[in-house]
Amino acid sequence: MADELKTVAMYDDPIQAELAKAQLEEGGIDCFLIDLTSHVYPLIVPGGVKVQVRDVDVSRAAALLEKWERETVHTAESKDCPHCPDCCSQETHQVIFTRPLLALFLLTLLLFCFVHSLFVFLILLLVVMGREVWKCDQCGHRWRVAR
Repeated sequence: MADELKTVAMYDDPIQAELAKAQLEEGGIDCFLIDLTSHVYPLIVPGGVKVQVRDVDVSRAAALLEKWERETVHTAESKDCPHCPDCCSQETHQVIFTRPLLALFLLTLLLFCFVHSLFVFLILLLVVMGREVWKCDQCGHRWRVAR
């Protein structure tokens, strides 16, 4: 019965599961990944990728994973940079200057010169400032995040 496997963690992302497995193996715990294709067939294999260890290693594995997630995963998630919605990379940056922003700025400047209304300028500025554009350094995908 000592060789019975128990699930200590589940991840939607197989890469995250592989990283957890590497942490456990570095700590001297043999572990196995179950349902690696769950991200490809989520309706057939629900629940994500499972990290399993032997019954005798469950408490030590849970402590190692908890420490690793607290130090690594949550630190990365606490950064202001969102994950890429396409490839889930954390290597993202905010795009400060975009073509639509330039067009909106020029339109505002034109309206400000002809209408002489600070009100129009402020409204357009609030519209532009209400959305952030981010770009993934891995795949190049751009997306907008509402504030």
